Amino acid sequence: MKIWHTVIALLVLLMLGGVLYYLNQQAEKPSPEGFPKKDLFTFQPDQVEEFTIEIQGSPTATFRRVAARPPSSGADGQPTNQPQWEISYPPGVAADSKEVQSFLDGLPKIKSVLLDLQAPSSLTDYGLDQPQKVYKFKLKDGRDTALLIGKENPNGFGRYGKLGASTEVFLLDLLNAKALLDKTLFDLRDKRVLPVAMNQAQQLELHFYLRGGAPTPAEMEEARRRKVSLNPPQVVMTRLLNGDWQLTDPALRTDHGNTGELARLIERAQVQSFEEENPSALSRYGLAPAELSLEVKTPSGSYSLMIGNRKSGEQLLYYAKNSVWPHVFTIDQSVYSQLTPDFERHRSRYLFDYSEAPKTRRVEIQTADRTFRFDRKGDVWVDSQNAQRQLDGSKVDGFLNYVYTLRIQYYTSDQPGRLAEYGLDKPWMIVKVITGEANREETILFGRKNDHFYAARQGEPSVYEMSSGEPENIESHLKELAS
Repeated sequence: MKIWHTVIALLVLLMLGGVLYYLNQQAEKPSPEGFPKKDLFTFQPDQVEEFTIEIQGSPTATFRRVAARPPSSGADGQPTNQPQWEISYPPGVAADSKEVQSFLDGLPKIKSVLLDLQAPSSLTDYGLDQPQKVYKFKLKDGRDTALLIGKENPNGFGRYGKLGASTEVFLLDLLNAKALLDKTLFDLRDKRVLPVAMNQAQQLELHFYLRGGAPTPAEMEEARRRKVSLNPPQVVMTRLLNGDWQLTDPALRTDHGNTGELARLIERAQVQSFEEENPSALSRYGLAPAELSLEVKTPSGSYSLMIGNRKSGEQLLYYAKNSVWPHVFTIDQSVYSQLTPDFERHRSRYLFDYSEAPKTRRVEIQTADRTFRFDRKGDVWVDSQNAQRQLDGSKVDGFLNYVYTLRIQYYTSDQPGRLAEYGLDKPWMIVKVITGEANREETILFGRKNDHFYAARQGEPSVYEMSSGEPENIESHLKELAS
């Protein structure tokens, strides 16, 4: 028995030794950091006059440097303080000069890993007989340089490559260059949804295609009564001298934050995919007629964007086309939602335009049985009806801050001559403020009727519905002010 135990122990030791020997003989998976590297290209970005990208299964794309242009006033709005590029093939495709230059600026950073190889017997072993991608560069001095990219090496950290007619095969270090060498025509072409210099835009027009026809004023009123908003067939916004965008058709008080955000959205919106470069018909995309069209007017002309049907699939994409390019492309849900919102999103939600209590110089409040008038004298408030009486400034500012933050709930009517229907011909309360050095005057009428609370700005036709609980809150602040 002891002999058998000894034999078994020896066998186990031999097996363990064999395993250890095998493991010790296996080379560690190499890392690119352990190999000597050298710069792949010897030229600098400013020496490139033209380059071509050839990708298996994709159309060839050729980019060409163009002379610097004077400051642009046209549709493209591309910055001119950097080299300018155009796409000479495919025809009709615009380049994104900033992206192209960024691509070229990254080329000197690409490193190649030297391989200890004799001249390869067959490029097939490296995927270089039919390269997956080829970059061809034409330089200012007349030289041509080409980079052929083949398949991945077995360890997966690089791709085989070679330069032009050279027989030397090397590895491209993809740890630092993969994003650069994965660039395609899509990455380097202009992907702005509407290539317009928005800093020159003077007017924006939104046109809604209403399949049942434009709503009548009566239908608009009925929709508002039911707390449903309807877009008018056209909305026009005009840029003011201070840069704000104002609703001018219909001419209504404006939420300049939202209209400004719309203008910024148009400028930065990006194409998600190009669906058809030269479509024979637009109807299949819902673009004839379009559900929505946007027109941007500049001193050099007008440029438009049309939005059509939603593209089938899991992604929320919509077909679109602009007047600058022939292509049909897609935009994402966020752009669609911003361009097709409830029109009232662009209207001001506050009753007062100038809402800074510290700059308010006078307050007049008229109720059914009492009138108040307070004036700011330096740092204090006084009762204008009793000049000897100074007021608690915090109470006056507290009242002002409250009424200045009153928010409109519904836009009830914009038709003139409707005040009596809402109890505003005989107001429940009138608040008048005079603000700033320019003595800007605003007067708000408040009315109560049929358990609803309404407001209107004196001299304007619009009637607004406020929260039904506001009268009690206003009375509470007024009592505090009068105490």
